[in-house]
Amino acid sequence: MRLRFHLVLWLILVAAPLVSQTEHSNTKSQARLVFLPFDNETRDPDLDYLKKGIPETMISSFSDIGFVEEKPVRTLVIRPNGQPGPGISRESNPRRAFLDLAVADLTDEMFSLRNKGDLVSIARRLSARYVVIGSFSAGESDGSGDRPAEARAIFFDAKTGRRTEEKLTGTTRTLYDALPELALRLKKNVSKPVQYAVKFESSEDGGMVFLDEQYLGRTPFTWNLPAGTYELRFEQDGKKRINQSIEITGQRSVRLESRPLAQKGVLKVDSEPPGADVFLDVTKIGVTPLSRSDLPEGAHRVRVSLKDHVDRFAGVEISTKPTALALVLSPGDTQKVFRDPGHVILDWNYHDLSFYSFVNSMAFYGGWIYFNIQANRIQNSIRPMVTTLMITELITPRDPLTALYQSQQLEENRIKVHAQVRNAKASGIGGGLMLVLTGVFMWRGMAADARETGELGMRPILFSSTEYSAMSVPGRRWDLGMTMHF
Repeated sequence: MRLRFHLVLWLILVAAPLVSQTEHSNTKSQARLVFLPFDNETRDPDLDYLKKGIPETMISSFSDIGFVEEKPVRTLVIRPNGQPGPGISRESNPRRAFLDLAVADLTDEMFSLRNKGDLVSIARRLSARYVVIGSFSAGESDGSGDRPAEARAIFFDAKTGRRTEEKLTGTTRTLYDALPELALRLKKNVSKPVQYAVKFESSEDGGMVFLDEQYLGRTPFTWNLPAGTYELRFEQDGKKRINQSIEITGQRSVRLESRPLAQKGVLKVDSEPPGADVFLDVTKIGVTPLSRSDLPEGAHRVRVSLKDHVDRFAGVEISTKPTALALVLSPGDTQKVFRDPGHVILDWNYHDLSFYSFVNSMAFYGGWIYFNIQANRIQNSIRPMVTTLMITELITPRDPLTALYQSQQLEENRIKVHAQVRNAKASGIGGGLMLVLTGVFMWRGMAADARETGELGMRPILFSSTEYSAMSVPGRRWDLGMTMHF
């Protein structure tokens, strides 16, 4: 008996995580209502637009349901002997969720299940609490182009197994106008707790209201909510975000007052010569020497401009701590200095020309090697001929024809060798010139990259933190990061 007690206790402890997982899986939000495309019983291609047109029109009528409350989920643990019994049951607290709406695609699987009427499997596949399927049909035209039409819809609650069928009659022209009435009848089957009208207002209209990270609308508006405590987030352009908890116990009004963002950044700008216009991003804020203490905080770009001088740019981080800039302006034309300094020919920039010049220098170098090899080959080809001419001269001494032939062969060989050497020199000079151009274009490209702009770039960034205790230098770490350079 004692052994059996310990066995039961061990099984309960082992099954506890499974119970928790099962409960979590069962209480996962099933607050989802899914429409399937309606079936065209008339099989008239001219009416196929109603397949998705009907559910997409009806679903908008469900959008104001919002938060619904799910009932507790009971979980049962079977006794060790494998037979069902009282076991151990647990109840979770009611879970509030936002009703999710969707129109699903009619896949082959959904088509087969719909024809079988297996709404339970459809709901399981779509992870939906509610499923709406339906069909429509139309009769013969009355001569004016209008046709009698009928739409039928089945509303299925997967948790209770309840099915409700509604029907709508009309014509093909009036069917769309009557669909909200059909949707209203189906809407009554959605299980939801008692809801109270809550009005949201703000000092300036147009603020966005989020409850439990669900967007409800822009102020002013009224929304029906079940009782409970919600996390509210209010956002408005140019204002501070509001985060607060609100409790709904009945009908009420919520008024939201947001404050402007801090405008207390300090910036000082001096230029040589003075009297230059100062722009913060694209807005002119004054003339040098400038001192402002009412600027928006954050990262900005400053441009200092003076007639007949080249504009200067600087990236600044404006905060309550004063930021000072002292810029020297050089005489010149800003447009000429900053007009595509990196591009030379069409889409080719200095770096492209530097690379292609280097490739050409390697080609010329290869030509220099080739022509020198050819010169050596031609020069070496005369050596067997010299031996033959010496033997011939011994046989027929002082023969003028032989001497003339020797002289002619040697001269032709010398001319060929000279031509190859000349080609090698020309190729070597071309390769050297290409190497010089490679360096020039590379230098021009680096100069263009170093100009004052607001370009993005990659560079090593030093991070300091107590978390980096295992690094070679404790508390410091280098990473490759994206930065804005000016």
